[in-house]
Amino acid sequence: MDPLRKRLLPPVALTVVGLLVFVLGASGLSFVHIGASLYQMEETMAERNAALGRAMTYMLAPNIESLLAQAQNAGLGDRLADAEFSQNKKTIRQVTAELMALHPSIFKLAIIDPIGRTVFATDDTQFAADKGDDEGFKSAMAGRVGPSVTFREQLAGTENGQAGRDVLLSYLPLTVASADRPANTVLGVYEIQADITVEKSRIHKTLLLELGIMLVSFAVIFLLLLAIVRVSNLRLINNYRQQKRLAHGVKRAEKADSAKSAFLADISHQLRTPLNAIIGFSEILKDETFGPLGSQQYQSYAEDIHHSGRRLLAIIGDLLDLTQIQSGQAELREEALSLGECLETTTRMLSCQPEAMALAFHSKQDPSLPQLFADPTAIQHILQNLLSNAIKHTLEGSITVTACLRRDRSLEFSVADTGIGMSEDELEQVNQRFNQIEVSWKRDFESAGLGLPLVKALMTQHEGDVSITSEVGVGTTVVCHFPPRRTLDLSRKSGYAA
Repeated sequence: MDPLRKRLLPPVALTVVGLLVFVLGASGLSFVHIGASLYQMEETMAERNAALGRAMTYMLAPNIESLLAQAQNAGLGDRLADAEFSQNKKTIRQVTAELMALHPSIFKLAIIDPIGRTVFATDDTQFAADKGDDEGFKSAMAGRVGPSVTFREQLAGTENGQAGRDVLLSYLPLTVASADRPANTVLGVYEIQADITVEKSRIHKTLLLELGIMLVSFAVIFLLLLAIVRVSNLRLINNYRQQKRLAHGVKRAEKADSAKSAFLADISHQLRTPLNAIIGFSEILKDETFGPLGSQQYQSYAEDIHHSGRRLLAIIGDLLDLTQIQSGQAELREEALSLGECLETTTRMLSCQPEAMALAFHSKQDPSLPQLFADPTAIQHILQNLLSNAIKHTLEGSITVTACLRRDRSLEFSVADTGIGMSEDELEQVNQRFNQIEVSWKRDFESAGLGLPLVKALMTQHEGDVSITSEVGVGTTVVCHFPPRRTLDLSRKSGYAA
C-alpha cells in the first residue's frame, strides 16, 4: 500500500474504536430504556394492586371491618371455630376470587390486622403469619403505600409459590370511612402480590430485539460508509495519480516546446545569412548590375528567385518573432506613438505593392485620437500582417482601415476587406499555426499561416485582444483592441511611462 493510500484510508484502530463506542453507547441506552420500561411497568402494576385494594374496601368494607374486630377481641386460633368469622372469610374469599379473576397476574392477597397478624389470605398456609416486622407493613400502617418491589431471589424458597418468579409486592393501608372514628384511620393492611415474570421477560426480549436491530442496522450503515469511503479514496488516489501524470506530461511538453522554440530561433538565424546572399545576388542578376544576362528567360528566373527569397525571409522573420514571443524572449520597447500616423504610413507603403494596385484603400480615423503607449515596431508589424492578409485574400474591391476611441477611453483599430471571407469552422481554425483554409478554389492564396497567430501574440503582449468576423463571399474584419490604461493624454503620459 503506497503512502497516499495509507493516508487516505481510515485507520483500523480508529474504525474499531468507533465501532466499540457505538456498541457501548447503544447497549447503555438500551439498558437505560429497559430500566425505564421496568419502572413504568412496576408503577402500572402497583396502581393495579391499589385499585384492587380500593375495590375490595368498597365491596367488603363491613365484612373486613368485622373480621378485623373479631381478630382483635380473641386469638385467631379461637376464631377458627366461630361461625361469623368463618362466614366473613368465606364472603371475602368469594369476592377476592372474582376480583383476582379480572387480574390474572395477582396470585396472592392477604389482610393483616394492626398488630401484624394475617387474618385472611388466599393461601391458607399464610393464615396467622406474622408480618409485624416487614417495613412495608409498618409504612402502610403509617398511612403510606408500602414499597413495591420486584424480586426473584430475595424471597426464593421463603414463601410457597414465590420461588423462580418475579413478584411485585404492595402493602396498602386499609381505611374505612366512619362517623365514629377519625378520617383516614388505618384499620389494617392489604398485602397484594402480582406475578410480573411474563411482563418483565417480554420487556427484556423486546428491548433486546430493538438493540439487535439497532446494532445490525448500524453495522450495515457502517459497512456501507466504509465502502463509500474506500471507493472515494480509490478515486482520489486515481485522480491524484492522473494529475501527476498530466503534470509530468505538461512539463515534458513545455520542455519539448522550449527546445522546439530554441531550435526554430537558431535555425531561423542560420537561414537568414544564406537567404540574404541569395536575395542580394538575385537582385544583382535581376537589375543586370554587371551587364546583360543574355536571355530574357534568365531575367525572369532572377526575378522569381528574388521574390521567393524575400518571401521566405519574411516567413522566417515571422517564425522567429513568434517563437521569441512564445518563449518569453521578446521584449517590448514601449513609447508614446500616434496610432493614426502609424496606420497611414503602413497603409500607404503596402498599397504601393503590385498586387494591391487594383484595390481601393479607405481610411477612417478621428484626427483627435490620443496617443497609444506601445511598441512602434510591434504595432507596425501587426498592421503589415493584417494588411498583407487582406490584400492577399481580396480579388477585387476595397480595404478599409479604421481607428477610434471607445467610451471607456480604450483605443482600437480594424482592417476590413471585401475578399473571399471565411466560414464559422474556418474561423475556429484560422488562429492555429500553419493552418491553411482547405477550400479548393482558395488554394491560390498560399501562406504559411503565421500572420494572425503572430498578430494575436503581439496583441497579447500589449494586454490587448483580437476579434475576427467574416462571411464567405462578403469579407473579413479584424479588430485589435487595447486596454484603456494604454491610452495616453498629456496628464497621464508621464505617469504610465514611469
